[in-house]
Amino acid sequence: MPDLFNFDDYDKCIFYSTDPEPTYCRVTIELVPKNLSQSNAIWRIIEKVSSNKKNYRHDLLRHGICASKKCGKYEGTIPECLNRIYKTKYGHLGLDVENLLSAFSLSDNIRSIINQNTKNRTNNYLPALQGIRFFTSVLVIAIHAIMSSALVAVSNPQTVEKSITSFTSVALISHLILFQTFFVISFFLTTINFYSHLRRAHYVTLEDVLRKIVKRYIRFTSAQVILIALQSRWFVHLSRGLFWEQVMGSEARLCSEMWWTNLLYINNFFFDHGLCLLHTWSLSADFQLTVIGLLILWWTQKNSKRLFLVSGGLLLVQVTWTFFYLGWNNFEFGTLYTPESLYGFTFLFRKEWQATWTTTVSNLAGLAWGLLFGYIYSHRQNNTFITKKSDHIWWYAIVLISTFGTIFFSGYYKTSDYYSSSRWFAASYGSIEKVVCVFGISLFIFGTLQGLGGFVRNVLEWAPMHTLGTLSFGAYLVHFVFLNIDNALKRNPSYFSPYLIKASSNKRNYRYDLLRHGICASWKCEHFNETISECLSQIYKSKYGRLGLGTRINQLHCETTESGYVITTKDCIIWTVLGTYVVFVVLVSVWLAIYGKKSVKNEDRKFSSVGNFLSAFSLVDNVNSIINKNVRKQGTPNNYLPTIAGIRFFASFSVILVHGLAAALQIATANAQAVEKLTTSFIAVSIGNFSIFVQTFFVLSFFLMTINFYSDLKRVQHVTFRYVLRKIIKRYIRFTSGQIILIALHSTWFIRLSRGPFWEQVMGPDHRQCNEKWWINLLYISNFFFDDGACSLHTWYLSVDFQLTLLGLLILWLTQKNPRRLFLASKTLLFLQIVWTFLYLRWNDFEFSAAFTPELLYDFKFTFSKEWQATWISTMSNLAGLAWGLIFGYLYSHLQNNAFSTKRVNVWWYAIVIICTFGTIFFSGFYKTSDYYSNSRWFAASYGSIEKVVCVFGISFFIFGTLQGLGGFIRNVLEWAPMHTLGKLSFGAYLIHFVFFSIDNALKRYPTYVSPYLMVLYSFIDEEYKLIPNLFGFDDFDKCIYYSSDLKPIYCKVTIELLPKDCS
Repeated sequence: MPDLFNFDDYDKCIFYSTDPEPTYCRVTIELVPKNLSQSNAIWRIIEKVSSNKKNYRHDLLRHGICASKKCGKYEGTIPECLNRIYKTKYGHLGLDVENLLSAFSLSDNIRSIINQNTKNRTNNYLPALQGIRFFTSVLVIAIHAIMSSALVAVSNPQTVEKSITSFTSVALISHLILFQTFFVISFFLTTINFYSHLRRAHYVTLEDVLRKIVKRYIRFTSAQVILIALQSRWFVHLSRGLFWEQVMGSEARLCSEMWWTNLLYINNFFFDHGLCLLHTWSLSADFQLTVIGLLILWWTQKNSKRLFLVSGGLLLVQVTWTFFYLGWNNFEFGTLYTPESLYGFTFLFRKEWQATWTTTVSNLAGLAWGLLFGYIYSHRQNNTFITKKSDHIWWYAIVLISTFGTIFFSGYYKTSDYYSSSRWFAASYGSIEKVVCVFGISLFIFGTLQGLGGFVRNVLEWAPMHTLGTLSFGAYLVHFVFLNIDNALKRNPSYFSPYLIKASSNKRNYRYDLLRHGICASWKCEHFNETISECLSQIYKSKYGRLGLGTRINQLHCETTESGYVITTKDCIIWTVLGTYVVFVVLVSVWLAIYGKKSVKNEDRKFSSVGNFLSAFSLVDNVNSIINKNVRKQGTPNNYLPTIAGIRFFASFSVILVHGLAAALQIATANAQAVEKLTTSFIAVSIGNFSIFVQTFFVLSFFLMTINFYSDLKRVQHVTFRYVLRKIIKRYIRFTSGQIILIALHSTWFIRLSRGPFWEQVMGPDHRQCNEKWWINLLYISNFFFDDGACSLHTWYLSVDFQLTLLGLLILWLTQKNPRRLFLASKTLLFLQIVWTFLYLRWNDFEFSAAFTPELLYDFKFTFSKEWQATWISTMSNLAGLAWGLIFGYLYSHLQNNAFSTKRVNVWWYAIVIICTFGTIFFSGFYKTSDYYSNSRWFAASYGSIEKVVCVFGISFFIFGTLQGLGGFIRNVLEWAPMHTLGKLSFGAYLIHFVFFSIDNALKRYPTYVSPYLMVLYSFIDEEYKLIPNLFGFDDFDKCIYYSSDLKPIYCKVTIELLPKDCS
C-alpha cells in the first residue's frame, strides 16, 4: 500500500535551500480506483483495511512536500504540479487522485482539518481530598499524553492500529472517566461550605449565592485569560516546523476567534466550530453545574428532603437523556478512540463524544452525588458509619466494582465484536455507566474521610499532598500547552512505541569530516554483489567524489530482523533471582500487613529478631518511613539538622537537570549548527557548570560522618578500630544493594527492551561494560577505569565517595585525641588537591576542565578525556569535599549551641556564599566561552587548581550557616516538611536517573531536534554550512527492518571519515 505518512525534510527545504522562495506544503491526498467499474487488487486491500474503523483510512495520504524542490521547473501552479506528480506516482498501481483535500499552505490545510498553598477552612478537616485531587490529575494528564502521541503523523501506523485498539489501551484510556472526581470534589466541598455557612448565619441569601458564583468566576477566569492571551498571540511565534501549524496554528486562530466562549463558560456547546484550549470544556461544565448546585442548595436550605429529591431527579435526568439520545441516534455508548479519530483529535467533532462527555446533562451525576454525600458528611461527620471488619470489606468491594468494574467492562465491550451489534444495549449501559462510576468515586471519598482505606488513606493524607493537590488545577490548565508544543516541535513523524572541513577545525563544533549515518543497506545495496562494507564504500565515494572528497568507513554496525542478543543461562539465572526477590518482598509485605501485631497505643510493631529483619523488606513499612517525617530514630543527627534533606534534594535536582541536558546531545541531532552555537554560549555553559553541585553530596556525607563520630566519641570516650570497620561495612552494604540490581538489569534485561537506530549506540556499551566490568563497580574503583568505558558511568561518584569515606574515617580515628591533628590533616588534603591539580594540568598542557563541546557530548566522548578524568572523577580532585566536611563537621559538633545569627553576619554570610559558589560557576562559564580560554595554560592551571576548593568552601559554609539559623526564607524552604521525604529519595533518584535518560535516547527513531525556543541562544545559520555534507542522516529503521518486503532486511549505522580526494 502507498505510504500513509511521508514527509520531506522541513529544515533542508526551508532553511538550507538555495531556492530564493522555498515552499513547504502539507497535503492530504484521497486515492480512488482509476477504473471505478473494475477495482484492482491494491485498491481492494486499501478498501478492506480502511473499512475497519479501528485502522487509519489508508485512502487518505498525509504527506509533507518540499514544493520548491519537486515543482521547481514546472510552469503551472503548485496544486497542478502536485496533482500531476501524484497521478503519475500512483497511476501504475491503478489508482487515481480524486482531489487534494487540503489547501497547499500549512495554514489552510490545518484549518480544513480542525474545523469539523494555603489550606482553606474545609481542607483542614478533609486531609485526603488533596491527595485524591493530585492522583486524579496525574492519571488524566498521563492519558492525555498517550492520546496526544497519535495527534500528528506516526512512522509506524500499523503498530498504532494494533496497540491503540487493544483491550489494555482502551481500558487505560477509559480511566479518563475518573475525571469525574474533580466534579464530585467540587460539589462535595461546595455543599459542606454551604451548610457550614448556614449554621453560622442561619439563612443563606441569594446575594451570598451570587457572591460565591462571582468568586468562582474570578478564580477560573484569572488563569484562563493569561493562557488564552498567550495561546492566541505568543505561543504560535515560538518556532516553526513540520507540524507547528497543524498543532499550534489552529489553537491560535481558535483562541483569537472563540475566546469569548471560554470566558462565558459555554465552550462545551461550541465543539462544532473548534475549541480554544479544548481541555477547558471541564471548566465550563463545572461552572454551569456550580450555578445549578448553588441554586439548588439555596432553594432546599430549609427542607433537606428537597435536596435528596432534586439530586435523585438530576440522576434520573442524566440516565433518561443519555439513554434516549444514544438510542434515538443509534450511537455507541462512548467513543472508541481509533487511530483516525486521534489524528488531529477529530473525535472532538463526533456527536456521541460531545453528548456523553462534555455536555452539562451528561455530567449531572457528579453534581448529584457531590450534593448527597456532602450533605451526609456535613451533618454526620462525627459519626462513624463503618465499625465492623466486614463493613470495611464491603466498602472496598463496592468502590472497586463501581469504578474499576465499569472501566474494565467498558474496555472489554469496546474491543469485542459485540461493540457495534446492539445499540440498545449500548444505550442502556451508556446511560448508567457514569452514574455508577461516579457513585463509586463519591463513596471512596466519603469512606477515606470516615477513616477507611488504611495504607491508601495514609498516602492520600501525606503532608506534601496538600501542596501537590493545590498545584493540580494549574497543572491541568497548562499541561495541554506542553503536550501541543512537544508535538508541534517534531521534525519527523512520531515513532509510537508499544512500551516508550572548516567547521571541524574549531573544537567547539562537531567534526564535519566524520559523518554518522543510518543506512537501510537492503535498499541501497540490492543491486550490488559485493559485501555491505564494499557496497557502502562505493556509494559514498560516488556521492562525495564530485565534491573532491574521498571517504573511508571508520565504524560499521548492521542489524537484521534477528536481535544480536541471545538469551543466555546467565540471563535466566539473574532474571530468576530478581523475580524471586520481588516475590519475596511482596510476600513479606503482605505477611507483615496481615500478621503484624501492634501495641494498644498503636505504636511500633513488636516482632522477634527475624520479624525485625523481615520488616526491612516491607514495602508498606518502607513507604511509611519515607513519607512520615516522624519515623526518625531518636538520637540521629537529622533530628538537629532540619535543612540537610532540603539541600540534598536541590543538589540532586540540579545535577540531574544538567545530566538531562547533556543526555539530549548524546545522539545525532537534526540541527547540528544550532547545537554548536548552543553549547558555546555563556548561559548554556554556565548551566552545565552547575554539575559542580555534586560536591554537595561529598560535603554532606563527610559533614554528617564527622558529627556522628564525635557524637559517639562523647558517649564511649574512645572509638575503636572495630567501630571504623563497622561503619565501612554499613556504607558498603548501603551502596552495593542498589548497585547490584542496576548492574544486573543493565547486563541482561535493559538491552532487550526494544530496538532502533540508536538503541545499540546508547544501550549496547552499558550492556557490554556491565557484563565485563561489574566487579570494578562492586569494588568501588570504577573511577580508575574510564579509559575503556564504564558500567553506569554516573556511579563514579559512589566509588569516590567510598574511597574518601575510608580515608575520612581513618583520619577521624587517628585524630580523635588531638583535634589539632584533624585541622592539620584537612589543610594537608586541600594543599594536595591544589598542588596535584596545578601540576597535572600544567605538565600536560591541559585546560582547567573539559569544555563540553558537541563532539565530546556525542556518545559521551568527554568521559575518555584525560582532563575531565583528572579534574572531575579522580580521588585527588575531590579531596576538598572531604576536607571541608571534616572541618565544618567538627565545628558544628562542638559549637552547635552557639548562635551566630545577626543582621550583619547574615549579610556577610550571603556575600561569601554567593561569591564562592555562583561566582566560580559564572566566571568559569565566561572564561570557557571567551577567546582567552585556550591562550594561557598557566592561568588555566592556576584557576583550575583552586576552583573546586573555593566552590566547595562556599557550599560547606552555606550548609553550616543554615544550621546556625542563617538564611531566612531560603532556610524556611529547606526546612519545609516534605523536604524530609524528597531528600530521602534523592539517592535512589540519582542512582537510576541515567537509566531513564538512556532509554529515552535509545527509543528515538530520528535525530534529536534542538529547539531554539527552549534556549533562545542563536538567531542565524552561517551560509557556508549549507555546502557541508549532512553530518547526521538516518533512513527509517522500522520501514527497513519491520515493513520491508526484503527477505533479509539489513540496517547499518556507519561512520564515514571524509578526506581530500588528492591527499597531496
